[in-house]
Amino acid sequence: MRYKLWAAALLLWTSPSSATNSVDEALYSVFHDLYRASWLERAMGEVTRLGDVRFQLALCAGMAAYGRDYDRDSARLHLAALTGSGAVVYMLKRLVGRPRPERPKSKDSFPSGHSAAVWACASIFAHRYPKYRWAYCATASLVSFSRVYLGKHYPSDVLFGAAIGCGVAELVWHYRDRIRQLRLR
Repeated sequence: MRYKLWAAALLLWTSPSSATNSVDEALYSVFHDLYRASWLERAMGEVTRLGDVRFQLALCAGMAAYGRDYDRDSARLHLAALTGSGAVVYMLKRLVGRPRPERPKSKDSFPSGHSAAVWACASIFAHRYPKYRWAYCATASLVSFSRVYLGKHYPSDVLFGAAIGCGVAELVWHYRDRIRQLRLR
């Protein structure tokens, strides 16, 4: 039942009706247009890089290469969550084809890949290193906000990206014993 509600919400939120678009556009205007400053543009530009898949892969590689066994295990789970969320995001971007707020000719706004990647990481790390859970969630929230602030996504794009990242990470966490047994040859 819960999945049917999520599916209905997804269809409603991304539908071309003027009511849902006006809500998303109004929220976008609040977060994107309300306060503009050059120093904040630069800061958000740096923050948003934390959600880039290249940064996430470098984080996995660094943990796998230089970490203890526990850290290498965390890197394997993080990589699984990153791969799974990336696949879901890729498929949805192709299916939905929503234009970005500041690039109307693009068709890859929904859902946010940066949000999915950073929330997948935050969710896995929150399970593995619970003492710093608040820092992971704060960082993931800031990265997600930066995507709207910079004009790359609508608020619903980052919300659904975050849900995908968290959802896939929870699946990875549920099947962590099987994932740990996987070996690349």
